[in-house]
Amino acid sequence: MSHQGLGPFAVVGSGPVAVSFSHALVELGTPPLLIASRTLRNAELLARGLPTPIPVPAVALDDCPVALANDFSGTVLVLVSDMALTQNDFVNRLATIFPNASLAVHASGSLPSSCIAGSAPAILSMHPAVPFPPEVVTSLHDVVTALEGEDEAVSRGHDLAHMFGMSPFVLKDASSKPLYHAACCMSVNGAAVGVSAACDLLRVAAPSMHASLRARLAKNLACRGATAVERAVARDRAPGAALTGPVSRGDRKTVSVHLHALSSSRGCDKYLLESYRRISHVGIGTAWRAGRIDRATALFFKHLLSEEEGSSTPQDAEMK
Repeated sequence: MSHQGLGPFAVVGSGPVAVSFSHALVELGTPPLLIASRTLRNAELLARGLPTPIPVPAVALDDCPVALANDFSGTVLVLVSDMALTQNDFVNRLATIFPNASLAVHASGSLPSSCIAGSAPAILSMHPAVPFPPEVVTSLHDVVTALEGEDEAVSRGHDLAHMFGMSPFVLKDASSKPLYHAACCMSVNGAAVGVSAACDLLRVAAPSMHASLRARLAKNLACRGATAVERAVARDRAPGAALTGPVSRGDRKTVSVHLHALSSSRGCDKYLLESYRRISHVGIGTAWRAGRIDRATALFFKHLLSEEEGSSTPQDAEMK
């Protein structure tokens, strides 16, 4: 694919997102011309880790060579934390360092493109919907990414996303960013929290089980669940079609047994019962909307789980 009109590229940042984008640029044959970070040490660590025959110049944000900055007229990838993006002088520093940049792109999930207004003639928010764990180079290929900005910037964002092998979509407007990011956090952290709670519950149910085996069991179940969701969506079915377990089957007795065990078993922390109730409560509406259970069963489960205050969902009103 041609990169005409997008490059050259400069990377601002040195964390997991900056590392992954920098490696992707190298793989595309267009390594960053410059890596700038808050400290020279962090910028140099990222630059030295790139498999390039010629070292990529690394600078501290407050000490960028003027001649090098003035020569840059491409795309600045601003891959720093939300806290850094919202610092009072950050945008001014970007504009000073890259006065001739044609496009500035930040990768924050919750902040709008306007948070870097003034850093370049065109500004864009491009958030890849994928976790970026530390000390790992995350592949951008096949990642769905959210775009937000003015029409011209979004058009270039489509080209940029496709260049990295990502699948872009456009958010309704800037005010939708927090809702979108909350959805991402619910998806990723919901699985992580569920696995953590499952490990704690397995510790009670099987105290002799090795910790690594507990984690493996919980992780395997979570991964299989994610695979089931992927298959359901690929078949144009709702994610709720991937639900498994007694709620999705309308098995009233088993859910009752679960609740009794969680509330009466010695060693079960109260939060495990609360976690089960809340996850199951959301699952009721999901299963009902997906046609997995009928209204009477959904209402039975809702009543059974109603001891947990504040666990109602928007589906509750629809089931009444």
